[in-house]
Amino acid sequence: MTIPKRTSNDFGTGKEHLIIGGSIYPSMSRSGKNSQGLDQPSADVSDDNLAFYKYPEDADGNPIAVDPSNADKAGFTGTQTYFPSVFTNSVSSYKGLFNKGTWRGQHGMSLDGLFIPYSTNFLIEQADGSDNRKKQGTPSFEAPYTSINIEGKVVKQADYGTDAKTGTSANLNPFAKGHNIAHLVRGSEQTDLSVQKAGDQSASGLGNISSGSNEGQRPIGLRGPVVVVGWGYDTDGLPVPNAELDGINKESDYLSPNFGKPKGVPAGMPSDSSSFLNNHMKAMSDWKSGPVDLRWDRDRKVWVGGKFNGIYLSKATRCILPEAGPDGVNSFNFGVAGNINIGGRLYRNPCPEEECTWETYFPRSSLYPDIEVYDPEDRDWCGVCRVGLDGTTICNDWADTCMPFYDAVIIRSIEHYIGGKDTYTNCGDKFNRAGADPVRRRAGNPCHGWGGAYEGRLENINTKIAKDSTFSSRAKSILYEKIFIENPLNQGLMIGDSFLSYDTGRRVSYTYVKSSLPTCDTAGDIEGEATAVQVTEKIPVHVILQGEFFGMETVTRSGCEQGEVTACSRKFFAQGFATMEDCGPDDDYPQTAVAF
Repeated sequence: MTIPKRTSNDFGTGKEHLIIGGSIYPSMSRSGKNSQGLDQPSADVSDDNLAFYKYPEDADGNPIAVDPSNADKAGFTGTQTYFPSVFTNSVSSYKGLFNKGTWRGQHGMSLDGLFIPYSTNFLIEQADGSDNRKKQGTPSFEAPYTSINIEGKVVKQADYGTDAKTGTSANLNPFAKGHNIAHLVRGSEQTDLSVQKAGDQSASGLGNISSGSNEGQRPIGLRGPVVVVGWGYDTDGLPVPNAELDGINKESDYLSPNFGKPKGVPAGMPSDSSSFLNNHMKAMSDWKSGPVDLRWDRDRKVWVGGKFNGIYLSKATRCILPEAGPDGVNSFNFGVAGNINIGGRLYRNPCPEEECTWETYFPRSSLYPDIEVYDPEDRDWCGVCRVGLDGTTICNDWADTCMPFYDAVIIRSIEHYIGGKDTYTNCGDKFNRAGADPVRRRAGNPCHGWGGAYEGRLENINTKIAKDSTFSSRAKSILYEKIFIENPLNQGLMIGDSFLSYDTGRRVSYTYVKSSLPTCDTAGDIEGEATAVQVTEKIPVHVILQGEFFGMETVTRSGCEQGEVTACSRKFFAQGFATMEDCGPDDDYPQTAVAF
């Protein structure tokens, strides 16, 4: 390794960056014979300069079978074994080391492609967006579960110490007092880099935070997104690189039973999706390289892995019912005793049947100023339900609403911190089911505030975030996000029903037409003439985990004893869609089967 010469004026200026260089080269020990004295497969070179092995063939050009018990099985790899060479050098001395022929096989970058400076000072999130990291010019730790509200008060939502039973930036701090890192740049004045000699007085204790400049520890971190190159297993548990999925020269005839499988693989060699590519630990050209998908946890202030989906409290914006199969038969219909093909009584259908037009998209509420959505239930967004001064929930006819193109909206993630410090809450949406009757609603317990839906309790969501600290900007960022619902279990939900949903991680690109101006004028400040605008959104796809429960009572037995009608009944909890009660005679054919 060449050590670049520096002067005191050069240090830290980047004039002599150190570069990490490297190349990948094939094994030089191959003699052409294996350990049993038999010929090795011959190595060819493809158009992209990657060497690969050709399997031995018979006189007809077919691959010769390989004995899986052969100790030299790994020699028949299909890919040349490669080895990496990694070295360091200065940028200036790196010039001219390679000729034109070898330069194409070289790799390299300066150390700032792998490392980045930061500070262990804990910054506190502020409601007004002020940020003191600009003063120091470097990234810093952030205080978990802590913010400064609009009045300048420090609000701590939850504990973050060593007894918090969850990892945070405070209790995972590797530079807390007592660490064994030998040398560290720290303090406002130059001192001995040896922590053993100078001590770690500037460090905070593990699980504690220091938000001032006294922390002063300035280490180096891995630069993100971090790129990892290697082999392993995919998110479905299958080997990577995969003998089938990552194989080359696959069967392209989709009518063939071998479609998608590698062709010309000798018997005994791996070729199915449950196996690694042969010799995968050395076949570096087949390794996968890509950024590590870490996500920033805005509460705990740590990067997390493994959470790509989540569980959400959501609300249906249209009736979600099973779809008929290829035979036209459905598990649910509005016919009494399931009969809709011949004369007979029908239950009333409480669901709207008309699709929304572009003029519906989207209302804007004055108390949720930056959330534009159509919710057929909530008056804040042109819906038919509100709460009166006496607390009574009032809903108009669902038939007055329309069906939006999306199935539901998100109320919150179940992991969001809401409601204040050291609390847990059953809060959900503004309106809950009051029973089996799909029209009946009762006042709920909205996590995000009442908005303009409760005449006596107008609440601005931003007040709950900036002043009360009972909601968060993080939770608001996904409030009323539109989602599609996959319904493989044929569940049924009524408009406005709350339910737990699971994000599949998939997104659908959906194009629709909306109004250029807010519609319905719930905010009362619309001016100008609206025009139709075509937009495309990525809509998340969720599945239903659990529907909202409501109480029901049913008659289990009835009869006539000694001239009196008797009946037995039972109460229980139910979930999902239910029709209105029907007590008509068998010859009743109401048009109310469509709407009530």
